[in-house]
Amino acid sequence: MPQVLDNSNDSDTRRIYSPPSNSSDLGRLTAKIALHIRQSLDLEDILTTCVQETRQVLNTDRAIIYRFRDDNPTIGQVVVEDVLPQWDSILGREIQDTCLAETWHQPFSMGIALAIEDVHHLNAPACYQSLIESLQVQASIVASIVQDQRLWGLLVVHHCRGSRHWADQEVQLLQHIGIQLGIAIQQAELYRQLQEHNKQLETAKNRLELVLERETSLSNLKSNFLALTSHEFRTPMTTIRSSAELLESFECEPEDKKLLFRQIHNAIDYMVKMLDDIRFMSHRTEEQMLPYLNQFLHYQMKAPDSYEW
Repeated sequence: MPQVLDNSNDSDTRRIYSPPSNSSDLGRLTAKIALHIRQSLDLEDILTTCVQETRQVLNTDRAIIYRFRDDNPTIGQVVVEDVLPQWDSILGREIQDTCLAETWHQPFSMGIALAIEDVHHLNAPACYQSLIESLQVQASIVASIVQDQRLWGLLVVHHCRGSRHWADQEVQLLQHIGIQLGIAIQQAELYRQLQEHNKQLETAKNRLELVLERETSLSNLKSNFLALTSHEFRTPMTTIRSSAELLESFECEPEDKKLLFRQIHNAIDYMVKMLDDIRFMSHRTEEQMLPYLNQFLHYQMKAPDSYEW
């Protein structure tokens, strides 16, 4: 049974409960929510199911989940709600509590629960009294939702039809549900981080595959380039050697000599151009070389005999 920490003022219908004992009877609802959390990674579905089941089991008028803003603990928003049709919906409403936020934020972070049986006999600042009355609340239970040792939000039930005496088991039930919701939120956050890491890994994998594909393509182009270059050098060298042998071994007519010399000069000019191309590529990055190699090989394979010897 939870311990009542503060009920010394009999005129104050507020009771403050310490965190629940793990040995308590958690009830059907807590077990159902715990099972749902283990079976689902859909946080929105878990939170929605939780408030619906909580309101119905406690036979009350409204159940909500209130989430604090990360940058301001005095401001939060109702992110999930289940409410009977005769009462106002406050789903999506942003609520700023400047009256009790500084006083209650730390105790709620430690897992306490607050039960209010009649707001008209509540010993609280007028600003807080006005806030809960604007929500049509006559009685309520507020339990903590702590995620990773941080007060993420509150699980709240509102009794709007009149005052209500809350049984200890009802308060304890809400506390245990708040604990389960903290687990669900932490689980959802870990899953989100895992999905983000998987996305980053997939992006890195795709980039690596692209780099490897370009490396393979470049390697193939280099091999083709070297093979073609080797062939292209042999052709003019053969021409130079043959022309030189003819000039050395035979008496040639002047016109024949001019032709042989022209072939030698043409072959030398072609080899010089090939060397210039190789020197040009040696000073380029792989990314710059790729289109040039493609263009060079395409040209050479399209017109391998474009030079006259």
